[in-house]
Formats: sequence, C-alpha cells, structure tokens
Amino acid sequence: MKLRPSRYKTLTWNTNKQHSPTGALVGLWTVALGLGLYFSEDIVLADSGDTQTYPSLVSHLGKNLKDLSQILYIYDVQKEVSGAVHHFYASHHSVGDRSPPKPWLDNKKLGVSEPESPYMAEVCEDDQPTPPELPKRILLLGSSSMYSSMGVSLEKQLSAIDGVEVMRHAKPGTGLSRPDVYNWIEVSTELSKEHNADLVVAQFIGNDCQNLITVDKTVEAERQEDHWNSAYYKRVAAFVDAHQKLGADVVLIGMPIVRSKKFQRSLLNANQIVKSVAEETGAHFISTWEKTSDSSGRYTEALRLSNKTIKLRHDDGIHLSYKGAQFLAKYLAKELTEIYPWGENQNVALGNTQATEPVSSLISASQTEDANNTTLDTGLYGLKESSIAE
Repeated sequence: MKLRPSRYKTLTWNTNKQHSPTGALVGLWTVALGLGLYFSEDIVLADSGDTQTYPSLVSHLGKNLKDLSQILYIYDVQKEVSGAVHHFYASHHSVGDRSPPKPWLDNKKLGVSEPESPYMAEVCEDDQPTPPELPKRILLLGSSSMYSSMGVSLEKQLSAIDGVEVMRHAKPGTGLSRPDVYNWIEVSTELSKEHNADLVVAQFIGNDCQNLITVDKTVEAERQEDHWNSAYYKRVAAFVDAHQKLGADVVLIGMPIVRSKKFQRSLLNANQIVKSVAEETGAHFISTWEKTSDSSGRYTEALRLSNKTIKLRHDDGIHLSYKGAQFLAKYLAKELTEIYPWGENQNVALGNTQATEPVSSLISASQTEDANNTTLDTGLYGLKESSIAE
C-alpha cells in the first residue's frame, strides 16, 4: 500500500538569523519615555522624598517630563484614566437588577417607625430649603509646599471626589510680599477665570515675613515697622476680594510650626493676620500649627501615627518631609470635606490623621535652633530667615 504524501508542510524556524539590537533598544527607550511621561507627576514627588541621592537630577527630569506630557496631552489622559478608576471603585456594583442595600436608609435598623399613611410623608417641595451648591472646580495655589509633595497629594485626594476637578499652580519662593517678583493676585485671577474656579485654596505666609514691596519696586512697609501688620492685612484681603468678585469661595491655609523660635514669632503673627482676614471677609482659615506641634505646642521632628513613627520635617526645620507632607495633605483634605460636605460622592482616602504622641527623642543636638543658618525657600526671593526681624 502506497502512503500518500502529507498535505501539511513542516514549519521551521531559522534560529541562525541575526537581529540588530538597535530596534530593541529603540523600543525599550520608547516604552521608558512613554512611562516617564505618563507617570511624570509621580516622578516629581521623588524630589521631595526623605532620601534624595540626586535631588537636582530628579527635579529637572520630573519637571521636564511633566512639561512635555502636558504639551502632548498625556498628562490630561492620565488624569482622565485616574478619575475613571477612582469612580469605578467608588461606585456600588450589583448583579442583575439588584442593588446592595444602604444600611443608613434602613428605618427598621435605625428604630424609626414607618408612616402609617403615604400621605403623612408628603412634603411640599417648595417648603424644602435648597442646599448650597458645592464647589466643583478647585484651584490650589501656593509656594514650595503646594508645589511638592503636600500639594500633589492634596490634588490627588480632592480629584478622587466624583465630579470635582482640581487645578494646581505653585511657585516656590514666592508669596504676597513681592508682587514685583511674582504678582500672585494677577496670575491667580487669570487662572481662576481660565478654569472657572468656584473654590480657591491658597497657602502663602512662609515667604511673606519680610519687607513688603510694591509692583513698581518701592518699599510699602519694612518688616520692623509698626504698620507692617495693616499693610499685610490689606494684601491678603485684596487677594481674597479678587477671587470673591469672580464668584469663588476662598480657603486660606496657615503655616505649620517651625524649629526657629524667632521665625515662629513671625509666622504666628502672620498666621493671625491671615485668620483675621478670613473671618472678616467670609473666607475660611485652616490652621496647621497645632497639627504639626506636640501636645505642649512645641516643635517636634516626628510623630507616632498608627503605631508607626514618621519623620515630620526636613533637616532645615521648616519644610515638611515626604511622609509629613502626606500626613498634612490628608488632614487638609479632611478639613475641606468638613467645610464642603461632598456627601456620597466623597471618595477621599483620608486614612488616620490623628497623631498619638510626638517623638522628641529623634531631635539630635545638631538640630537645635540656629536661626542664622536656617533658610527659607531659595527660589525667586532668595530670602534667609536671619533677615526677618522679630
């Protein structure tokens, strides 16, 4: 019997074929660049970490990648994807047409009796007060803290709230004292108009404890002069008024405690001025002083949180560490959600913001107060704390 030839051909793979490594390298670099552009916001976070091996390299790399991602609209795509993911996990999911019960609406469990007649539950809709409309477009403004870890974390937490859009603009080393260097009222109002912001959250103060200069570079008030307080009050009030005229609510954030006793006195005074402006203009003020000090109101380097010790401050005794910034951002998000109860749409991962005790033992002898060597943001101002009068 003759065997028929097979209809199927045997496939062979030529393993001796040489492949150029150039294509593989180009592909790997393309993937790395794409991931870098997509996660550029997280790369910027690395610049504010507790350990910084190459701080300047990481800072420039993250900033350049973020700028490029915004030009190519990759940054907008990343925010849309993140918002969709947050929305998915914040939603109640059900099988078929059955939805999970809401225990807070179960009258029997709450011990509330049902009305005997449906007519007893009827209420005229016209008699119900209309709840105030909650902010949906938030503009975050500030200096170094808002630029780095604290601002990034606060932006992400507020962005997780359904229906809320967040825009963040920060400029390290700036404030309201030097409009000749950076005019915050002019810049921020343009941003508010562009994004139609209905809530402005701002933190300055830290770079404002110096001479007040006007736009035309004349001295309005020296720090040592008695009328500095009233002049600074007018500047903060002008900032608040500019945004309130555009229809936005304003929340002002106070500065946390610092190591230098001399700088503490300046910040306490400025914090009180900002708080007074908020109270008298209908704005809100969130204090961070108590949250970053110990039970006696003193400066502390670290805190115990959820049975873990976190380093709260950088070695300069002024700025927050990465974990300290995360801790304070959760606290600010919690305070904002109490002012503006976004309700069921709230999806802010607040976590634990209650510190159990300060850890004073982490303060070394080399970290004691040295006002002459303590430096503020060395950005546009180049201001040293030693130049601040008591």
